[in-house]
Amino acid sequence: MTHSITRTVNDVVKGALYLGGIIARNQATPGVLLNESIDILNEVIDELNGFGVTIPYYTDYSFSLVAGTRNYRFTPKLLSTATNEVTSNLLAELVSVRLTSGSVEHNVRIDDINSVDIHGVLTGDRGLPQYVSLQKYVMDGAGSGEPYSQVWFYPFPDTSYTCTLRAKAQIDHISNSTVLTQMPPQLHRFLKYALARELVGYYQLAQNWTQPKEEKYQEMKEQLMPAGDYDMTIQNSRLLNNSNYWYSGRLLSGS
Repeated sequence: MTHSITRTVNDVVKGALYLGGIIARNQATPGVLLNESIDILNEVIDELNGFGVTIPYYTDYSFSLVAGTRNYRFTPKLLSTATNEVTSNLLAELVSVRLTSGSVEHNVRIDDINSVDIHGVLTGDRGLPQYVSLQKYVMDGAGSGEPYSQVWFYPFPDTSYTCTLRAKAQIDHISNSTVLTQMPPQLHRFLKYALARELVGYYQLAQNWTQPKEEKYQEMKEQLMPAGDYDMTIQNSRLLNNSNYWYSGRLLSGS
């Protein structure tokens, strides 16, 4: 029998505080300590996003494909009143795309953007979409300056379809009520170690971050790098090893 485990931000924080030797295993977490830890965790996520590293979680979307409209924008802030915009965090990866219209049910092949271009996205052909691709990051040039992700279909939809899309969406901000159940389990554990690593520096408890813990952290990071959950194409040598936080360089030196 399979049991669903609900993972929350509080689970990450409490696990990190215990891992860092800041609280005992069953000790209640003071509100101030919890809030400070969540703030630091958001800084960790912001820094990773700034380097082009996505911490993803699985999210399902349902929206309508409009006849003749091939591209759909996923954006935290709606950029217009157009029917091809979906409120969402930026997308890191498409997992599955399914279209329905009446008795028609169709799984769309996920392809890269260049392949879709080759298939003739610019010709204007209409039909049941066979291919879909993702542009992860596009900057709005219409004045708002807001980034968005864009999904392209080919052929152009010949009629209206209901689209059910599962994707890995980018986490950009969390609170103590955020549920992380849809995050890949290995990333949940990695965030716990990454946060603990920052907290022991922040609270000047570098002696609690032992060499075995650092080795485990580095091992997990190395295992995640080829797993596809991170986009490591931008300055991957700087990730976490050279954190912007003043205390990161002091963890193992004890200074």
